[in-house]
Amino acid sequence: MRHTRWFLLSGLLALAASACEKPAAVRPLPEVGVVTVAPEDVPARLEYVEQVEALRHVEVRSQVTGIIQEQAYTDGTDVAAGALLFRLEATTYRASYQAAMARLRDAEARAANAERLLGRLQPLLVERAVSQKDVDDAATELARAQADVAARRADADKAKKDLDDTEIRAEIAGRADRALLPLGARVTGPADLLTTIDQIDRVYVNFNPSDQD
Repeated sequence: MRHTRWFLLSGLLALAASACEKPAAVRPLPEVGVVTVAPEDVPARLEYVEQVEALRHVEVRSQVTGIIQEQAYTDGTDVAAGALLFRLEATTYRASYQAAMARLRDAEARAANAERLLGRLQPLLVERAVSQKDVDDAATELARAQADVAARRADADKAKKDLDDTEIRAEIAGRADRALLPLGARVTGPADLLTTIDQIDRVYVNFNPSDQD
């Protein structure tokens, strides 16, 4: 009976103690952000190692041999198409051209004489004042003289081209690189590279993407 009262008293004391305690604070719910997922195009950013090349790259070479007498441009500057770049010593080529022209004039004079002779003989043949052989010989001489004129004209044209080629000009407009041979150097012809010209108003950009790109 004594034990029963003790348990009852202990229960009452525990109930009173719990009644005196403050109620536990209620924690607020955490805020959660909401993201709406939607498909969209995203530009790809790819990086490559590039190599820039001129639109045209021209090697400047001489077509004739000779001593460089003048460099008419400044290294690394822009030049126009047809601009003079180098001038070679031209005395020999000028003399050859003048001699070729003299031979051409002589050939043309002989051809003119042969033509006049044939023109005189042909009417005489009708009158039987000359033989057919005379006319044939005159015609043959005229043909020979005309062939000689053609050959001499070809020689003169070649000599004129060689003379013109002593002035080395830009094939294209662009930036002329430094001269590779100094003044006074002997150019042996197309084997010697004099300089280069790059057309840089437009350029090529080369790059190599991978297979995954």
